[in-house]
Amino acid sequence: MSARSMENPRLLCVARWPVGGIRTYLHYVYPALAADGYVFTFAGPPDERFRRFREELRNWPNVEFVELPCERTRDSVNLPLRRLLASGRFDLVHSQGATSAVQTAIANLGLRVPHVMTSHDVFRPDQFAGRLGRLKRRVMGELFRGIDLIIHVTNDARENLLEYLPRVVTGRARMATIGHGIDTNRFCYPPRRFAQTLREQMRIDQSTFLMGFLGRFMEQKGFLPLLSALELMPTQGWRLAAFGAGDMIREYQAETGRRRLANRVSFFDLATVPESVIPQLDLVVMPSLWEAAGLLAMETLCLGTPLVASDCPGLSEVLTDTPAVMVPAGDPTTLAAALRRAMTGELVTPTQRFAPEAGRRYCNQRSATALLMELNQLLGRRSRLEVVSNADGKASHIASTVASTAELSTTVGVL
Repeated sequence: MSARSMENPRLLCVARWPVGGIRTYLHYVYPALAADGYVFTFAGPPDERFRRFREELRNWPNVEFVELPCERTRDSVNLPLRRLLASGRFDLVHSQGATSAVQTAIANLGLRVPHVMTSHDVFRPDQFAGRLGRLKRRVMGELFRGIDLIIHVTNDARENLLEYLPRVVTGRARMATIGHGIDTNRFCYPPRRFAQTLREQMRIDQSTFLMGFLGRFMEQKGFLPLLSALELMPTQGWRLAAFGAGDMIREYQAETGRRRLANRVSFFDLATVPESVIPQLDLVVMPSLWEAAGLLAMETLCLGTPLVASDCPGLSEVLTDTPAVMVPAGDPTTLAAALRRAMTGELVTPTQRFAPEAGRRYCNQRSATALLMELNQLLGRRSRLEVVSNADGKASHIASTVASTAELSTTVGVL
C-alpha cells in the first residue's frame, strides 16, 4: 500500500443482496471504518434495492456506487467486477454473503486484491443435493480457500461453514468470529417516545394481546409455521401485526385468508424504524427456520419487549441465557403453547429487567471495532485512532469510533 492508501484505504464492498441483515450490518459497522479513514465503493445489483441503499448512504464522505449486472450468465457479473478489481484503485474487497464471495473470488483470480468475506447466512442440505450440488460444494470450497479472511457472525455459523466446506481450512483463509451487534443508542429501555398509532390502525384496544412478526416474507423466516401455530390459538383476545416485504408476500397473504386468519393477521410494509414499532407490541415472534445470528432478537430484548423465538443454530446462540422463550424450529404445536404462555404476561418483568444487560451484550461498538482491527491487521496498517487498552492489555475499544459511528448513522437517518 502507498502512504496515501495507508491513510485512506479504498474498500470495495460487493453486496449482491443489499437488504435485510446485510444492509443493517453495513450501517452498523462501516461508520467505524470511515472514522479510521476508510473510503468506500459499493457494488450491487442494478435494481431498486441497491438504489434505495445508495440513497440512505448518500451523505457518507467520498462514497461511490457501482451497479453490476446480475443476469445468470457466466460473464454478466464477473467481467465488470474483474475490471473494477484490476483497476488498481482498491486496497481491499469485502464481499457480503456467499453469493457475493463466490463472484468476487472468481473475479479476483490472479489479481490478489486482499479479500474479506462476511458470512451472513448458513448452508443447508438442499443447496448441495445431487451430483450438481456436490460439484457446487467442491467449487465453493476451492474458491473460499483463496479468501484471505472469512468473518462469521456466530460460532454456529462458523461450524456450519466448516461442516459443508471443510477444505477451507487447508487454504490461506483465516477465520474470525465477530458477533453481530446493534446500535444500542437507538434500541434501549425504556424506549424513546414515538407516536403510538399501531393499535389505532388495527382498531384494537389495550386489552387485545398484540404480537408482531418483523422480517422478510421468505421461507427462512418461518411465517408458515407461525400461521399453523396461530390456528391452534384461541379465537379471541389476540392479533398479529406482520411487518415485512419479499417475493412471497402475496402468497402468504393468500394463505392467511385460506386458513381463515385474515381477520386476526394484519400486513404492513417493512418496518424501517423498528424501534418505533417493537415497543407497541406485547410480544415479538421470531419463528425462523435458520439464521446466522438474529439482529431482530437483539433489538427486541434491548427494547425490553418479550420474545418467543425458534432454537435454530445461530439464533439460539444469540439468545442463550436470556429471558426469551425458545421453541423447536418448525414446530407449530410448541410455538402455540409458547404464545399462550406469553399471553399470561409472565415474560414482561424478566424481559424488562434484562434490557440493560442486553444493551451491554449486543452493543455494536465491539463488533465494529473488532472488524476495524481485523482489516487493519490484514493490510498491515496502524489505526489512526487512539487505542484504549484494558487492564489485561487487550484493546477494549477505539476512542472516537463511537462518536463517529453515531454521527454517520444519524446522517443516514432511517436505518
